[in-house]
Amino acid sequence: MIKNRIVIYFYVFLYAFLCFAPAHFTGNYLLAVLAVYFYYKLKANRFPTSYGNRFFQLFLVLSLIQSFCSGTISRSLYVFFKYLFVYLAFVDLHYFVDKDTKEKIQLLWLYLSIPLLFLGVYQSFFVDIDMPLNWYNHLAGAPSINRAFGLFNNPNIFGSFTLILSLYSLLKDSDNKNIKKSLIFITIFLALVCVFTLSRGAVLSLLIGIVLVALSHREKRSLAILLLILICVSFHFSGRSTGVAEVDLGANQRVELYKGVKQYISTHWLQGTGPGTFHINYPSYRTLGGYYPLYAHNQLLEIWCEGGVLAFTLILLSLAFLFLNITLSSQILLIACLSNSMVNSSYSFFIIVLMVIGFLEQKQSKTDLQKVPKFVGVTVFILLAVFMSYQEFKRKVIVNKKIVSSKKLIHFVDQDYEFAIQFIKQRLKMKLNKDTIFEYIDWLNSFTKTMPRESETFYVLGQLAEKAKQSRVAYAFYKQSLRLDRFSEKNAIAVIRLSGYFKDYDYIQKVVDRVLYSNYQYRKINALYDQIQYFYIVSLIEQKKDAEAKAFFNKCIWVDDQFKENLAKNLFKEN
Repeated sequence: MIKNRIVIYFYVFLYAFLCFAPAHFTGNYLLAVLAVYFYYKLKANRFPTSYGNRFFQLFLVLSLIQSFCSGTISRSLYVFFKYLFVYLAFVDLHYFVDKDTKEKIQLLWLYLSIPLLFLGVYQSFFVDIDMPLNWYNHLAGAPSINRAFGLFNNPNIFGSFTLILSLYSLLKDSDNKNIKKSLIFITIFLALVCVFTLSRGAVLSLLIGIVLVALSHREKRSLAILLLILICVSFHFSGRSTGVAEVDLGANQRVELYKGVKQYISTHWLQGTGPGTFHINYPSYRTLGGYYPLYAHNQLLEIWCEGGVLAFTLILLSLAFLFLNITLSSQILLIACLSNSMVNSSYSFFIIVLMVIGFLEQKQSKTDLQKVPKFVGVTVFILLAVFMSYQEFKRKVIVNKKIVSSKKLIHFVDQDYEFAIQFIKQRLKMKLNKDTIFEYIDWLNSFTKTMPRESETFYVLGQLAEKAKQSRVAYAFYKQSLRLDRFSEKNAIAVIRLSGYFKDYDYIQKVVDRVLYSNYQYRKINALYDQIQYFYIVSLIEQKKDAEAKAFFNKCIWVDDQFKENLAKNLFKEN
């Protein structure tokens, strides 16, 4: 009985922390809590031996090996531990937690989410401030409501969140009449809030799930049909359903992503680039300008990009065997979530994956549990302890205001790219003498051999060179950063600024034509395009092309109206 209470307290605390505190799976304290709990629960070292589990265990081993071979080992290890804790939670909930306890956890998760639903309604209809991913409000014909996002920093995550809860509450059966009635109202409320997130991937996946429920569960058919009508009507009146057009950033970004991911996979299809490295390598393959995402918005393809074809195959096999071994209701939930994961980055977040595995139910079939050698668990525990200590050490060194020489850092730390880039960016805010700057340049330049596709390395090298008043060197670094990420507004601004300094006006024209016109839609929301336009106008004025500068100014699309007015006053005083 006490053990069951500990399990309930743990999963409710974990769920509450991830919903009401930062939405991301971050922080050494959370890692420590997870490690202590799973050491306590799984200290017998017994794990399932079914094919699906074996394939995922092989995936974990592969991810660990790839992490140590990655150029960003700390980032890759972080992703490995995320995979590990997801699997440990799956094993615990499906093999070591009894059915009644698990049902209590599920219902507590559901009821605990209700305040977030009211918050979502408030955000959609009663708040008139900028919201995460609310860029579409700048566009003509945009939806009239804000996107609900709960306490997450992305409404698409909240969309996936409400999608999972909606299908669970719809499929949930209860002998208690009061609970049964409350589930009907909660299901309708969840479905509507899912619409209010304006996450088309979540809404479409929810519709797929509800249709499958209507076809397979006769007793749920009436409620399913009512939900279909409510979702379709409310989504139509939200205005978001008319967004799939030429000016639609969300849909076009997905198309652009698939093109870039296709090139990414064609280059790294065999071995991948290492866990957690998509955001580093993707800029080299993107085909349009604008904000580029940190995730592929397709979980399976992202695994292929990072882990290679073997990791992709192991995940597919794990999912296939899992699908065959779960109940019909859980199969519907899994189909909807897989559909959602193909157009959404939410499944890169621990809270969403935890909810999926927590709400799935396996068929009543016994699975053999095999004891794993104790040294495996001890080794992983030691690795986690070292990793957490190292992460804390890095954080303290980075935020420390002392100007530390890279030669005085502990060996291996100076070979950690993620640490080096964060450390140097922090020092760029301080006063540095030339010797220190050149030392940092040599240090960072060493990573250009191990991570040749990372444009940010060359950009920071350019900043260092500028700080040392080596403009020509900085110009070369900035140009290389733009070659690696051809559509980066930040890199383009640095190149255009120094191109003007060196009177390289032809190059300015090439950069402006490529970057500024690569994605017309993002010019309406990205203030960095204002900077590109400004430096281009200045270059035209320097060339005595005042008429051309005025004509370009008048046809520009400006995000910041105040910036536009100030520019007009200062550059065209005669007007």
